[in-house]
Amino acid sequence: ADVAILAASGRESVDAVRRPRVRVFSSGEEVWTPAKGPFDASKHVRDANRAGLAALLAPHAEVSDGGVLPDDFEAWIDALRDAVRACDVVVTTGGASVGRADHAKAALEAAARGRVAFGRLHMKPGKPTTFATLDANSYDAGDAPGDPRYAFALPGNPVSALVTATLLVVPALKRLGGYSSELCPPPEAPLELADAVA
Repeated sequence: ADVAILAASGRESVDAVRRPRVRVFSSGEEVWTPAKGPFDASKHVRDANRAGLAALLAPHAEVSDGGVLPDDFEAWIDALRDAVRACDVVVTTGGASVGRADHAKAALEAAARGRVAFGRLHMKPGKPTTFATLDANSYDAGDAPGDPRYAFALPGNPVSALVTATLLVVPALKRLGGYSSELCPPPEAPLELADAVA
């Protein structure tokens, strides 16, 4: 309908903004995909995060599937290098806490050019969330800086991942897609308390 209205009004050209490109990763050796063979509940968890996040983000961006990152720091670096070259926004889930195999924040800090803006949030769910600004060549120190890039390392818990993506990633994608900041606030839900808070 918008194109028809523009044509009817005599507009021959209009300014447009490209939809942002996003790559979504899950992470962890325990994350199961069909390629790993039969599911074993004693050592696997099903990968709900990539599918859920892709569905949530698709109305606002061109989403590509980055797969499941292993619990290996160098694999994270290689995946992030490739992702920031190709995409405006990188979203990872899992690996954002403080365990031995949690590489998200360290891999973002390892970029030659980049800045981790925060590595924790004072909210639940979603406390182990990291956000960083980078450029397309951040992982290649010898290359000239590239276009701006943004990375969100979200918690591995599916509810936490979807909550933080809704509150942080979706508004960011709307801004990158050309919406004014007034049209991009995170969702709010007014609540009535049953009892007074002590």
